[in-house]
Amino acid sequence: MQRFIKHFIYYCIFSVGLLLTPVAVYSASAGVVLTFDDTSIDQWHDFFAERNDVKATFFVSHWHTLSSSQIEKLRTLQNKGHEIGCHSYDHKPIHHAPYLSEASNVNLYLAEQVFPAIANMQAFGFYPVSFSYPNGRRTPVYDEAIRPHLPYLRSTTPNAGQTLSTLDELYHNSSKRYGFLSGDGIDSGYQKELPEITAALQRAKDRGEILTLYAHRILPAGETHNYGIPVSKLNAVIDRAKALGLRFYTFQEAYQVGNRGGAASSSEAPVTANSGSVSATVEGERVRVQWEGISADFIGIVPANQSEWQADMAGANADGSASGKLGITLSAAQRGQTYVAILYRNTSKVGASAPFRF
Repeated sequence: MQRFIKHFIYYCIFSVGLLLTPVAVYSASAGVVLTFDDTSIDQWHDFFAERNDVKATFFVSHWHTLSSSQIEKLRTLQNKGHEIGCHSYDHKPIHHAPYLSEASNVNLYLAEQVFPAIANMQAFGFYPVSFSYPNGRRTPVYDEAIRPHLPYLRSTTPNAGQTLSTLDELYHNSSKRYGFLSGDGIDSGYQKELPEITAALQRAKDRGEILTLYAHRILPAGETHNYGIPVSKLNAVIDRAKALGLRFYTFQEAYQVGNRGGAASSSEAPVTANSGSVSATVEGERVRVQWEGISADFIGIVPANQSEWQADMAGANADGSASGKLGITLSAAQRGQTYVAILYRNTSKVGASAPFRF
């Protein structure tokens, strides 16, 4: 009990309560999501930092053990357009003691594995919205508990000997309803060779779907590890995807394709999906919002733990423009809070940025 009370303090101090899942503003092009788990940051950086032809998502655990050099490498990757997600505090899965997938232990899991991990990342300027379950095991009870804080969830799927192209759980598109996305592994230990991966990429292309894959280490020539993908194999996967014209999504982008998987509460106003984009950046005392492909007549800056703009919040008229830039001033007293920029047309939400820190 003392351990629970100690860790539950994280909930009171650090939880940003991301009850508003950003609106689906990404087009549903066929594509692939490349995700990497754990802490092989040096290898990830060596492979991706100098590339401009692919995006990936890195789900990091054990943030409290990272060196300053590793954190800066993650910052470099994030600045290149890659996503940095959360993989729990110290990689404890929900089906191990003391959690054991029981509903009564959900709050303990949040206090020990979710809130401290978010807090550690936020302390260095990383604001995750995606969560990868350690060992891939999940339950609906845990999904509902974690989603308000990390709205985009990734699990793994037991394939029982099936090939990647026959595992429907690995694919989604704008017409499917989903509360989480499943991935399958392409590390050496999963024995998914290039022809099988190519067939899976071909299915995504042929059916207009998005395929989710995961790995751990990126192995240089001559190195072997069950939880690693050889650099030559990863290069080949990327080349096959590019040859097929597939889009490389971050996990957040891929999750926003479709109807948000039921993550929105029934009390939220309906959202009109768009194929445009919204970004928000902080410049001094102002938030600069840029949008394209979305007709909006008002932009509100909303705390991330609230679902709607209110009259006492910052906002500005957008005059019905389908694209543009606006600077919206926030007060200095609001420093340190996490916000979302929401676009409205009439009274309906038509777009939103990812959460950002002011």
